[in-house]
Amino acid sequence: MLTFLQEVRYAVRQLRKSPGFAALAVVTLALGIGANTAIFTVIESVLLRPLPYQHSDRMVYVGPADADGFQSTSWITYRDVREQAQKLVNVALFSEDVGVVQGKEGSVSVVTPGVTPSVFKLLGVQPLLGRTFTEDEGQTGGPQVVLLSEGLWRQAFNADPAIAGKTIRVNGKPRTVVGVMSSGFRFPETMGQDLQKGLWLPIQATTEMQKDRGSHFFYIVAGLKPGVTLDQGQAELAAIAQHIHQIDPEKGKDIAFRITNYHEMLTRSVREVFLALVIGLGLVLLILLILHRVADRIAAHATERAADRRTGARMAHRGADYRARAGAQHATTQRALLTCGQRLPAASGQPKGRDQYQCCHRQNSFA
Repeated sequence: MLTFLQEVRYAVRQLRKSPGFAALAVVTLALGIGANTAIFTVIESVLLRPLPYQHSDRMVYVGPADADGFQSTSWITYRDVREQAQKLVNVALFSEDVGVVQGKEGSVSVVTPGVTPSVFKLLGVQPLLGRTFTEDEGQTGGPQVVLLSEGLWRQAFNADPAIAGKTIRVNGKPRTVVGVMSSGFRFPETMGQDLQKGLWLPIQATTEMQKDRGSHFFYIVAGLKPGVTLDQGQAELAAIAQHIHQIDPEKGKDIAFRITNYHEMLTRSVREVFLALVIGLGLVLLILLILHRVADRIAAHATERAADRRTGARMAHRGADYRARAGAQHATTQRALLTCGQRLPAASGQPKGRDQYQCCHRQNSFA
């Protein structure tokens, strides 16, 4: 524990010595942690979290083979798939639309998707109040009913607990409210957040819809039976398309189906955006890493230069001392040579020689 505290104090001291480097390190860590948290949140909430429906992993979208995303088809084609498919269950239909509902305080513009009653069996959801649509309410000429979202129920009808069974006006026509769906129910997800304050109408095939295969206003969803794979479902749909070619060679000759996991269809566009986000984030992190490395090198270089300056100063100080001492000794030697040079010849009358050298050597030693 003591060693750890010492290391912490040392780290703090080092950071105080280089505040710019410390700030860059903190910013880099903050951006890295924030980016990773954001990425994980997106992955978990959009790509990994299953849809809030029963057997959502087996829920599929059936659409035209030449379409990359959601593309509408006709009610007649839906009827053919529903009646002939043996590997699919709860084949259902939905549509997208907008309308006007008359609330207690005036008219409200809302989204009004249409669904067949089998949608609720496919999804396995229950209403917050009342009930969902019955099979009779999905038939031609069936009762005019409506399902409210919880948000619309609270906003336009003041969360009336006795709303089920009452009549309201949708697009100027009276409809009986049969139930209220909870705020977590947002099918079809293709309509976005507007469904939080929307409503649902039952799809009731008109005479024109039952005759014209070219009226493309609907989307087919279904569930794979347990043990059935997407390839097996695709093979069955190919056989159904061949049968349609035979019974309707004029308008059904170009029909071909593609079966896709419903969750994958919903997240396909998000995956592309997410991939671009990951690439951009990777570039940002790479730049931050490079900046971090550059700052590290600059800090290390600055530390080395400071150490070199301190070492140079010490060496210069020592050199000055050495030169001072050497200069003092040189001066003493010169004085000794001068003294000996003047003293010996005067005393002996002989030229300077070995005796002079010995004298000077002794003088220098004494100095």
